[in-house]
Amino acid sequence: MLKAQDLHRAPIQNQQFGQYVKDICKMLDDEIMKAHQNGKKDLITSIPNTFNIAGHDNKTAEIKIYSDVLMSLKNRNFIVYIQSKDNKTWLKIIWDAKMSTEETEVRTNIIQEHSQKFLK
Repeated sequence: MLKAQDLHRAPIQNQQFGQYVKDICKMLDDEIMKAHQNGKKDLITSIPNTFNIAGHDNKTAEIKIYSDVLMSLKNRNFIVYIQSKDNKTWLKIIWDAKMSTEETEVRTNIIQEHSQKFLK
């Protein structure tokens, strides 16, 4: 039997939610890459705050989409904060582009293996 709470999981709505998340993450990835290429380690940007998903009010859509976007960034090792201000939703995204400890060790070992005094 159909339950009311099952309606929020309908395939077409899930597809719409997923497309919003994908589009926002793509936009953020492009902005992060551009900021990084300009020597920055953080970014403040606004993201959409109006969504049109059948059978869902905008507040419900915001909760689902924003939480998925935040988890995507967090899972990719970004530090992220969210704030609503002046009728906009803002994200502050911070990243550290340093090599991991493991990569640093591997690369240091390569340099050490090839280090030799050959100049007088």
